[in-house]
Amino acid sequence: MTRQYAQAPNSTQELRDFYNKEFKRTVIKDEDRAYRWMAQVLFKPYVLGKKVLDIGCGGGFFLRELQSIAAEAFGTDISEEALRIAMQSNSNKRLVQAGAEALPYQSQAFNCVFCLGSLEHFLDIRKALCEMKRIVQSDGWIFVMVPNLFWYKDIVSVLRTGDISSRNQHYEFFATPNQWKKIIEDSGLRLAKRWKYNGISASPLKQWIKDRLIPTHVSYHLIFGCRA
Repeated sequence: MTRQYAQAPNSTQELRDFYNKEFKRTVIKDEDRAYRWMAQVLFKPYVLGKKVLDIGCGGGFFLRELQSIAAEAFGTDISEEALRIAMQSNSNKRLVQAGAEALPYQSQAFNCVFCLGSLEHFLDIRKALCEMKRIVQSDGWIFVMVPNLFWYKDIVSVLRTGDISSRNQHYEFFATPNQWKKIIEDSGLRLAKRWKYNGISASPLKQWIKDRLIPTHVSYHLIFGCRA
């Protein structure tokens, strides 16, 4: 695949050091209402009473929402500093420091695996997807949220200034919806669900407008539901 990185990490250690430094400087997170919506609305039917894993769990904010509906909720992150924050932010003690390319779990250990806003930062995206396939049960789900190369705000920025606006993080891979689809399918997964994601607004009217007027192919992120 063509790697469209803002900058590509050279090693797992380099990636770990970067995120340890970032989490000491500022906590990387979405709005709490976004995590609540994902857990309580979008993913609840798949999570209720299940054993789940959040890969790249960061400060544990989505994991905290999962705990109230999952039978068991586990989390991993490459950054020790992120996991320290996760330990403080919720009562979940099922946290493990690990890279996504070598997960310390038995095969078919989970009913449901999440990787939301993290896959694009990994050292080896395909290897991480293969690990997700390995640890999920044959009838389970893998959900990934990834950034869109052609986000409408970037398109507007190019039209106005000739360049895209700055994204959130140093190491980040971008692809179009169809390119992400190919990457996922080439890893041996089958796409079964797809949603667009443009954030969850505090204003119901603004959310209604975003939901109806922003096409999927130019949305900020795509969420894919995959089967092994």
